[in-house]
Amino acid sequence: EKRVLLEGRKEKEGIDKATEIIGEDDGRPVFTGLSLETQNQLAGYLVNSYQAFCQQDYSADLGVWYTVRDILDVQLGLAYSLHLFNKPSMKLLEMTLNLATDHNQNDHVIVTLMRQYNLNPTQYHENISKLCEMSKNIGDKNSSTMFLYQVSFTVVRAFLSAENYDACEEILDTILQNQFVKSHTDKALLVSAEAYHLASVLRYRSRKA
Repeated sequence: EKRVLLEGRKEKEGIDKATEIIGEDDGRPVFTGLSLETQNQLAGYLVNSYQAFCQQDYSADLGVWYTVRDILDVQLGLAYSLHLFNKPSMKLLEMTLNLATDHNQNDHVIVTLMRQYNLNPTQYHENISKLCEMSKNIGDKNSSTMFLYQVSFTVVRAFLSAENYDACEEILDTILQNQFVKSHTDKALLVSAEAYHLASVLRYRSRKA
């Protein structure tokens, strides 16, 4: 039986569409308990690493110490950390995407496409169609389950922003009816909570439309 997502409890007023914008430096530490001096030092290390990666030409040589997957993991981790410290990371993500594409590392391609979209939905709105297409090849192995849900939630948020409510309902309904979500494991409960949260946002916005 199809779950009806557009019915349920009333939502609070004032829910805004999600946006991801790098904040201005207001002279305060990003993390509680971290001095501004320490934060600036840590951010400096990250920026230096970022600059070193951006100067690297992987078309010539990847080196012998790390595999391409190791390099991609480090670059994605660095890009994430840069964002936490309000530092730009888009150029590094572009390099990561190109490297992953050149070496057929599809899982890293998908992660990078999601990161780009989450940071700047307007500039990278075309990533959603790419994610939809690439997600068909993720597979149904247990190790791929959470990865697939990550992609699904990114697509749902994109469809919410585009007011494509029917597609949102279809995806969320599929997620909530899946046997994995009904298994009551820790991961399943996290997926279920996120799905119900997005369903609440969907209800609110569809009523305001």
